[in-house]
Amino acid sequence: MTANWAVHESLSVVDLLAPTNVTDATPVESTDFDVRSYPGKRLVLVLVATETNAGNTGGVWTVVESATDGGTYTACTLGGALVATPASAGTNVQKVSVLPNPAKPFVHAVYTGADASAEVVLTVALIVVPTNI
Repeated sequence: MTANWAVHESLSVVDLLAPTNVTDATPVESTDFDVRSYPGKRLVLVLVATETNAGNTGGVWTVVESATDGGTYTACTLGGALVATPASAGTNVQKVSVLPNPAKPFVHAVYTGADASAEVVLTVALIVVPTNI
């Protein structure tokens, strides 16, 4: 009798931004990651904004990329669109695929509150998805 064993990869989660309070329009940046660290994987960012007050003014997420770690960041090509978080209390969760750009492998998310009345708690996670899932 012969046993057939297969090795299966699993999802992995990388925390890029621990829960962070936003109370104004100052941009908040997640830790960046290098897409080259995940060859052949699908990369999905999960962006969570929990508006803590009904008088909150919301804000916007952007995902940016750079040729060097800490360099000049520009808008990243994504497999979907990001929308502004609403000006109301509640939790807004957005998921978006990052399309790797070998010329600009360093990627991070940025949240900017709409104005001084933004009241949001943010978290960002990277989900690394093996191609066999």
